[in-house]
Amino acid sequence: MQRQKLIIRTSLIGILTNVVLVIAKVITGLFAHSLAIILEAVNNLTDVLSSVLTIVGTKLAGREPDREHPYGHGRIEYITTMLVGLIILSSGIIAVYEAIKKILAQEEVSYGISSLIIMVLAIAAKILIGTHYREIAKKTQSDTLDASGKDALFDAVLSSATVIGIIVNLSTGFNPEGILSILIAIFIIKAGIEILRESWRDLIGRRTNSELSIAIKKRILKFKEVSGAYDLFLHNYGPSQVMGSVHIQIPDDMTASQIDALSRKITEAIYKDFRVLLTVGIYAENSSSEEHREIRKKIDIILDKYPEAKQMHGFYVDTEHKHITFDVIFDFDFPHKVVMRNKIAHETRKLFPDYSVNITIDIDVSD
Repeated sequence: MQRQKLIIRTSLIGILTNVVLVIAKVITGLFAHSLAIILEAVNNLTDVLSSVLTIVGTKLAGREPDREHPYGHGRIEYITTMLVGLIILSSGIIAVYEAIKKILAQEEVSYGISSLIIMVLAIAAKILIGTHYREIAKKTQSDTLDASGKDALFDAVLSSATVIGIIVNLSTGFNPEGILSILIAIFIIKAGIEILRESWRDLIGRRTNSELSIAIKKRILKFKEVSGAYDLFLHNYGPSQVMGSVHIQIPDDMTASQIDALSRKITEAIYKDFRVLLTVGIYAENSSSEEHREIRKKIDIILDKYPEAKQMHGFYVDTEHKHITFDVIFDFDFPHKVVMRNKIAHETRKLFPDYSVNITIDIDVSD
């Protein structure tokens, strides 16, 4: 709830600032007969819309889970981020179009010192609001607010081009704002495309952040009973709603009550440290006997022949029922995982003909 309040308050500040800028730029643009300044006012109006979208998206995303959406509504923020990206992209395209018209028409402008002062103040306001947006976005993990912050900073750059045009015009009589606007608009278009691409990746489901996955595994390995942490899957249901699962490797002589207590401790620790709700599965480890270690060594030699096999885990030998089982992680882009798994299984059976062999293919979704 605190996150939601902070995002909404920041967005309201942005709305108020942009409304003031719209009024100031429209008046300045009309008096100076400057299409560039009027276009900037229109761009600031789209910023108001972006802030409104941020508020609406945050409110909707903060709704409690329901029967239809048991994991909450957090991903709505990705949709509003895409809408902000579309606004930025369209602003850049419109700016290019109007700038070309400006160059072709070669319209006369009548800038004054007041125009220059207002535009410099507008740049300062945009830099302050853009920086503030991004600081709060970092605290709240709000992609939409971060996108609005980038947009505000790009607006400051665009306004800088207008200021340069005013200075050149006042000094020489030449009006370069059309050319400068095209150059800046290209950067705005690029920013819009990048925001759209990032939010699209979040909606589809991107690879787990390496730093986060490594940190979670390290934290799990601090529990003395755990000798390995594997198969970490994290699912993002919004910037502040992450769920997942992991397999831990523990001794096979632990009781059900001990395993239950350990898994609860791990779940609590990971949520406390990373705000990730984790489900814990287990791999039993029975490499305490010399026979088991020898079997493991021989299978390791087989796997060493195949560089595509990145890791083996979940290794277990049932000597009573003559069964060997383990998981193999293959390189993500390797296309022949099943064929390779069958080769490894065949070679393992040749070495241990009395045993049945079960190999599970794992994919590398986190480091």
